[in-house]
Amino acid sequence: MGKVHADAMTLRIDAHHHLWDLAARPQPWMVGADMTPLRRNFGVADLTAALAGHDIDGTVVVQTVADITETEELLDLAEVEPLIAGVVGYVDVAAPDIDEQLDRLRHRASGRWLVGVRSLVQYETDPGWLSRPAVVAGLRAVASRDLVHDLLILPHQIDAAIEAVSVVEGGTFVVDHLATGHFSLEDAAHKLCMSSRTLGRRLSEEGTTFKNVVDDMRKAVALRYVAGHDLGLSEVALLAGFTETPSFYRAFRRWTGMTPSQYRWKHRGDLRGFR
Repeated sequence: MGKVHADAMTLRIDAHHHLWDLAARPQPWMVGADMTPLRRNFGVADLTAALAGHDIDGTVVVQTVADITETEELLDLAEVEPLIAGVVGYVDVAAPDIDEQLDRLRHRASGRWLVGVRSLVQYETDPGWLSRPAVVAGLRAVASRDLVHDLLILPHQIDAAIEAVSVVEGGTFVVDHLATGHFSLEDAAHKLCMSSRTLGRRLSEEGTTFKNVVDDMRKAVALRYVAGHDLGLSEVALLAGFTETPSFYRAFRRWTGMTPSQYRWKHRGDLRGFR
């Protein structure tokens, strides 16, 4: 199979998967009994087997640890593995040498496969980390190179994420895991290595519920795509986690008192930071 080309008419892309060799690089996030099924190596052979029969044209492999060396290795793998169409790697966006980090990756022989970076924000103790001036500068450095920026965030970091991306002109952001149509309390608890009851209790202590957090995130994503992008409304519905467009329209009217079309007409261009 050949590499996926940008001018292809219709492609099916697995846009987020991981590969790792535990002997070469430990995965410190694998904590707790729930992670037992993941404590083995996952390589290209596993990926190929998992995708067999599903008509997938290409994949995007995503970094797993805060180590730029892993990203370099993934880029080199993409150079020789036809199935991998892109790499979302790691850089330290808060570092003063962020430009040098990005350029070093892009100027590698395999650098053309870098399509984005991911920031592991959920491990930051400061809820407002994304709003720090140094971090915003890093977000802008990523955006200026036309790279997608994945944000791995937790509910208490949503406000800072919205604030940060709203001031990054031309940035393209992906909110990992949370704003999906099939993301349940159980899914979230599993990813955080805690019980559903514990997660529910902690959200209650913050004065909210999982349902409200997901609704708030869907609203934030929907408003920014409707006002700041020319995507069709059915596409916005999918990006906001709705599998049915009528459900999206009902939710949008509940949020704003307007239809998506009315909101787009009134606010077009207001929120170009989140695409």
